[in-house]
Amino acid sequence: MLFLTKTISFANKNILIMKVLHFYKKTDKRAEQYISVLAGAIKEKAEYKYCCNLRTFHDELKNWNPDIVHLHGCWHLSIAIAAKIAAQKHIRTVITPHGQLEPWIMGQHRWTEKIPKLITYQYRTLQKASAIFAMGRMEANYLKAKNYNPNIEIVLNSLITDSINDKTMAQQVINVYRK
Repeated sequence: MLFLTKTISFANKNILIMKVLHFYKKTDKRAEQYISVLAGAIKEKAEYKYCCNLRTFHDELKNWNPDIVHLHGCWHLSIAIAAKIAAQKHIRTVITPHGQLEPWIMGQHRWTEKIPKLITYQYRTLQKASAIFAMGRMEANYLKAKNYNPNIEIVLNSLITDSINDKTMAQQVINVYRK
């Protein structure tokens, strides 16, 4: 259930604003850039905050009470921990793997890294997400074939392709948030 926490008047229309907390690994500059573009393009439709450590994340959940937690990336334990904390507080989560679930990535360090992490936490994190954002058809097909989660949404990344602009990307993300 999505709770939209703020209503503003804009051009004589009431618009519901949702609160979105983004969480990413500090060293993931690609995710940081994506969040910046996304946040700039959806500022009329969502308030956002972002953090890259679990202490700040926990504080923001407690004090700010977001409607949605948007996790960026995979394979780092902090992402799984953030997902678990959000679930305990009954806050919906969505995940953007940023290509980290592409088939060729899954083949790298398969037995020493990917399989152990899938077994211990990654599969459960993906399975419990409200939605997973795939940035292309190949990634979406792979995710569907692996049965990680039935709610796969394709939202192209305006930072890596000219076939979508920032506003359209942001609108597609907002539409998924509202589902």
